[in-house]
Amino acid sequence: MNRQEFLERLRMLLGDLSEEEREAAVQYYEDYFADAGPEMEDQIIQELGSPEKVALMIREGLRGENAGDEYAETGFSQTRYDDRKMPVDYTKPGEEASDRKPWTSRTLKIILIILIICVGCSAVIPAVSGIICGILGIIAGMFGIFFAFVIVSFCVAIAGGGLVIAGITTMFSAFPAGLLICGIGLLILAAGILLVAASIRLCSIMVPVVFRFLVSIGRRIFYGRRGHA
Repeated sequence: MNRQEFLERLRMLLGDLSEEEREAAVQYYEDYFADAGPEMEDQIIQELGSPEKVALMIREGLRGENAGDEYAETGFSQTRYDDRKMPVDYTKPGEEASDRKPWTSRTLKIILIILIICVGCSAVIPAVSGIICGILGIIAGMFGIFFAFVIVSFCVAIAGGGLVIAGITTMFSAFPAGLLICGIGLLILAAGILLVAASIRLCSIMVPVVFRFLVSIGRRIFYGRRGHA
């Protein structure tokens, strides 16, 4: 920005003032540039700052808000606009925004992560525990049914065998009754043997299925979708 651009910008920014006030302010800086000479033009512009800053100072001076303002050798200025009055968080000339430290700290981030983990665990752990206990309960119930079926089958077979023995013993004293008991015992024994065979076959089919189901759940929990690859 050169002298002419600075003054034109300043005149435009002061467009809401009266013509007399605007021209007086612009004329002051025109005279100041003229007194300094063309060779000092860049230095004067750098000392004055932006036209917006100068226009703001002029308006505040006209309103009587002139705490710390004065017409100095470098023109109309206010000491409260000096860099030494600015907050330390502001970026100074020549300072990159990336050089400023972030407002967050490593300790704060660690604390937030710990809080998130604690809150998440308090909600996730009970839910996961409930799901696991429910699955284990279902599996235990299934195994209980299988083993109960096997035990009942063996009991039926044993009862049938006992009746056969009782029938044979009874034949020596009452042949017809002993024969009847022996026949009933043989039927029950046959049914018991069939039930034992069926229960063993059922267990041989269902137990591997249950174990594969458990392995599948474990892979989903610990490996996610990769467990199926």
